[in-house]
Formats: sequence, structure tokens, C-alpha cells
Amino acid sequence: MGHIWSGIYSVMGSSMVENVYCDFTKLPSEAGFQQWIGFVDVKSVPNYFYGQLNGDFTTPDTPIPFRKIFLNVGGGMNETTGIFTAPVNGKYFFSLSGIVQIVGSPNSPDPTTPRPKDFILYMFKNGVIIGSSYTDESNLSTQFENYSLQSTLDLITGDQIWLEIANSSSIGYVYMYSGCHFTVFLMEQTEIFQLLVL
Repeated sequence: MGHIWSGIYSVMGSSMVENVYCDFTKLPSEAGFQQWIGFVDVKSVPNYFYGQLNGDFTTPDTPIPFRKIFLNVGGGMNETTGIFTAPVNGKYFFSLSGIVQIVGSPNSPDPTTPRPKDFILYMFKNGVIIGSSYTDESNLSTQFENYSLQSTLDLITGDQIWLEIANSSSIGYVYMYSGCHFTVFLMEQTEIFQLLVL
């Protein structure tokens, strides 16, 4: 509305900004007046988080607190609770990686019955397990193992995501090191048109 020259324009579609070519030599009712050529991925609210543990962590059944925070744009991560709350509807990417130390089985309380130790990490969404990472010792000696967990989730405002060491892990014999890295970012905000004031 208000334009008289043919060309490429951005218009509001049903859920995103779309690029269209408008041929103003035609009437709006004629074929070819507006031709869709693509869309623009618009994020009205940036959301990014990157943090690490601020010390070794061994507690099972507890959201892992990432208190060494380098970036928390949008305020999605609560550094006290370790819970990420989606500020807006959208598709979010989560990535976790680090090193865990598994203390060898001969050092267990009952050295007469050594068994391999393991490490299980769960990702929760609103209290329900939706992903996991697993590693164990390849022999009965103390060793370091890598772990990682990635996920892309379609979240609505208020959805909560957190990570926990599973209680089936070898309690007291697993040490998540402070170099554990956790990254979250908003890939695409959905229903952005609802945020526009017309």
C-alpha cells in the first residue's frame, strides 16, 4: 500500500515475513500481480546462552547449575537453578559437551565385587526425560571419558529445559569437570506476526 514502483517487497505472511515481487503494471486481481519468492527469517527477540560449570559437579537428580556464564542474552537461563525457560515460542538448539572422570571400580566401597562404573546424563523438558548421554569405563581403572548431547526442540513460552546426572550413575565416583560447555540459542521464532502492532 502506497508503493507505485514494481519490485521486491517484504510483506507479512501467516507466520513470517515473506519476500514477494509486485508487478504494479497489473491490477491486484490479475494473475502475476504478486509473486512469492521466499521468506525472511526474523527473530524479534534474541536468545543466546553459553555457560560452564564453576566447579566439579557430582550431585545426581539435581538440575546442573551453569554458573560460569559468558552469555545470557534474553535471560532464558536461571543461573541459580540451572533451568532454561523459553522466553518466546520457537525452535531452540541445545548443545552440551565435557569430560567426566570415572573413578576405578577397585576403589569402590566393596572391592571384592568390582563392576564397571558408568555415567548417564538426562535432558528434561518440563519434568519429562527427552534425551540422554551415556559413557562408561572401558576397564576397572580411573579414567576420563567424553560426553555430549545435542537437541533441537520446538518450545513454547514457559517450557523448561534442564540437565541432570541420573541416579543410576555411579554415585560418588563421577566428577563432571568445570570445563563442561552448555550452549543454547534461538534458531527461529515462531508466530512472530502475533508480536507486531498493526
